[in-house]
Amino acid sequence: MVGILSDWVGARLMEGPMRSEVEPELLLHADQELGHAVLVVDRIIQLGGIPVINPVNWTKLARCSYDEPSDPYIEVILEQNLKGERCAIQRYNEIADFMAGKDFATHQMAVQILNEELEHENDNESWIADLNRMKEEWKKLRM
Repeated sequence: MVGILSDWVGARLMEGPMRSEVEPELLLHADQELGHAVLVVDRIIQLGGIPVINPVNWTKLARCSYDEPSDPYIEVILEQNLKGERCAIQRYNEIADFMAGKDFATHQMAVQILNEELEHENDNESWIADLNRMKEEWKKLRM
């Protein structure tokens, strides 16, 4: 759930180059993160558990930190998102590994989410690389 807020708020507040290209993609990421949350909540309920509904506990249980998107510059937002995606990748990988051979449905859910998180990571890395290339080109032009 933390990823939903980070992607959505970051996209809405973002300033800087490439904003118009990145914003719709981050909003798509936020929608996908919401889909992940629905899958996880549904699976917890199917297994007879009670989902954690207090947002204060989400980051504690996920063991992922949450950086409030207080700086609207696109590069800062993307770095924060990248950090969150990498933590989510680590957690869903742990779930997939733990459930392999024990609970096929949960394992498959974790793998499905993991694949989307890997795509999100790749998107963030590509945008950051593009921004870095732009900065280098500007430096060359100014010399």
